[in-house]
Amino acid sequence: MTRIEIVKLTEKNIADYFDFFDNRAFSDRKGVFCYCTWFHCDCSLEKHYEQGKISMREQTAVLIKSGKFNGYLLYIDDLAIGWCNVGNKKDFMRISSDSFLNYESSEKIKSIVCFEIAPEYRGKGYAYMLLTQAWRDAKFEEYDAIEGYATLHENRTEYNYGGPVKMYEKAEFIEFARKENRVIMKKDLNAVPDTMEFDYFFKRLINNEFINETCFYFTDDTAKTERFLGYIKTSEKPYWVGYCDIPDGADYMTAEELVNAKIYNGKSLIEMWDKIRFISINGLPFDQWISPEKWIKWEMEE
Repeated sequence: MTRIEIVKLTEKNIADYFDFFDNRAFSDRKGVFCYCTWFHCDCSLEKHYEQGKISMREQTAVLIKSGKFNGYLLYIDDLAIGWCNVGNKKDFMRISSDSFLNYESSEKIKSIVCFEIAPEYRGKGYAYMLLTQAWRDAKFEEYDAIEGYATLHENRTEYNYGGPVKMYEKAEFIEFARKENRVIMKKDLNAVPDTMEFDYFFKRLINNEFINETCFYFTDDTAKTERFLGYIKTSEKPYWVGYCDIPDGADYMTAEELVNAKIYNGKSLIEMWDKIRFISINGLPFDQWISPEKWIKWEMEE
């Protein structure tokens, strides 16, 4: 079975990053090299590349270690085959010097500046998976918005590093601004739901209505620890909880027992309800799970 994993870029997987860009990212373009640092400088394209591959590679390593070069690697069975460059908008030097992209705003914004998928894996939805991970994490990190920078092309191209408009639209980004063939696609993260009424949740928990693997965190937890609960029909005690006061989690016979158990710093789920923010349920991003019309659309596309 193929295993797909999306992992944030850190010093720990820097070797995987360079392995991807050195051996797979541009295997369809002989002699091409890039380490996705274009948005981290404001020089001309000619000057950017005249430094050569070795120097660019060394500077990229410095940037990664500085903590201002961020993004996600997508792995298939431990092999990195995709990349998304995403970070705080203020960390991208090229955006700061671009009057179109650097519009006036008081919002805390995350920017997506590049996608790169190994040639043999393109057209399979991996860039969309990276995009989804990026905006979900941005929401989790309390950004107000996230935006990407698409370029319009008359025909489909393999070199559309900013990502196609249709992919952003599928993730419910909207066109925020356009200048010639450049488009800012933006998603208002404050409009993305992350709460629900207790009665709505409890009814579905009792009836086991697509409620397994419910992932959430508490707003008063500065670490924003991801916590889980769910229902496994075949278990003797079908209701389960992970990451609570009980080291190995807990199992319960009924939904009532689960929501009333004082296992979150001595408080129950009911008592903590106002502080709960949902991330995903039953394998779906919460905003899709909570909206039936989005759920149906997602199932059809999958």
